[in-house]
Amino acid sequence: MSKIIKDGDIVEDDWNYIDPPRDFHTVTPTTVTPQPPCTGGAAIPAAIVSLDHWLSQRTQLLAEISPVGIWLEGHVDVSLVVDDLPFFDVIAIYFPSFSDGRGFSLGNQLRERYTFQGELRAIGNLLPDQMYYLHRCGFNAVDVTNPKDLHLAREALMDFSNNYQESWGEDKPIFRRR
Repeated sequence: MSKIIKDGDIVEDDWNYIDPPRDFHTVTPTTVTPQPPCTGGAAIPAAIVSLDHWLSQRTQLLAEISPVGIWLEGHVDVSLVVDDLPFFDVIAIYFPSFSDGRGFSLGNQLRERYTFQGELRAIGNLLPDQMYYLHRCGFNAVDVTNPKDLHLAREALMDFSNNYQESWGEDKPIFRRR
């Protein structure tokens, strides 16, 4: 089982991925092969599915997977799933490249505009240098591509002790805090 950073701790990832991004690093037993369409049988535990999978098999997924999560790409229109947000225990945002910043905006939008309270996970090609900023945008979990960077990425969450501007989790700029 792979490990992730969640709420500042390194923990086992107990989520399965059904149809993960094609270049996503998870090629361990935690990746579940898609079953066409949902099996109609026993429940699949804790699975994260793609947006396409969710949109095409929503009813079956709700009946067969508990808990359920979804992974989205940074360019996705959240209005496609905004009414379904209460069903998701985790939303994973896929970063295809460390230079693609759209996932930061999407994470912030999910937290601030849509008040998503579940696990917000960053997956894909990220650098330890980005961990602090992911946290500032509302991400509370990160699946680091290179397991050797896990401890380095965890330490990067504490890179700065003070912020000048407001963000998710800090509702006032520094000059208004007392």
